[in-house]
Amino acid sequence: MSTTRPNVAFAGLGRMGRPMARQLVDGGFPVTVYNRSSPVADAFAAETGATAVASSRALGESCPIVVTMLTDGPALLDLLGGDDGLVAGLPAGAIVIDMGTSGVEHTNAARRQLADVGAHLVEAPVSGSVAAAESRKLLIMAAGEQRPLAGAMPVLRGIADQVIEVGGPGAGAAMKLAVNAVLFAINQAIAE
Repeated sequence: MSTTRPNVAFAGLGRMGRPMARQLVDGGFPVTVYNRSSPVADAFAAETGATAVASSRALGESCPIVVTMLTDGPALLDLLGGDDGLVAGLPAGAIVIDMGTSGVEHTNAARRQLADVGAHLVEAPVSGSVAAAESRKLLIMAAGEQRPLAGAMPVLRGIADQVIEVGGPGAGAAMKLAVNAVLFAINQAIAE
């Protein structure tokens, strides 16, 4: 069995994204990073040996699998769109793994944009904190079409030890919202 790791692109080096991308680097994946604030990507690359690129289009051109860990659905669609956006650089067959909390509407819009160029979306929102990301203890709720989901699994397992498949397209975004609803209710009850 081959131990070759696929080249992985990673967009979004914020509080959660940085330790998640670090898990991939530490796991032996060749990683290319992009952040809308270029000095953040440059610093991460200098620290870890990853490669930094200056645009989301260049990120799409660099690797067949792209992980996004962005603040919300509008940020995901902003990364994907435009002449210099991720979609403009993706080849047919590419897999984009959305690990942020993007919501059902934005996830569906992203899936349509990717399908227009023959690329695939895998939803993989996470539950857990920065400390969980640093210690590989995030819970990843993965969903999507079977073939792209299977292609994404080695990358997801490179980020965290707990990866569960929750269904087909749309199920990941819905599951994340359901988990958040329960957590918010518990937090409100504790506050009261």
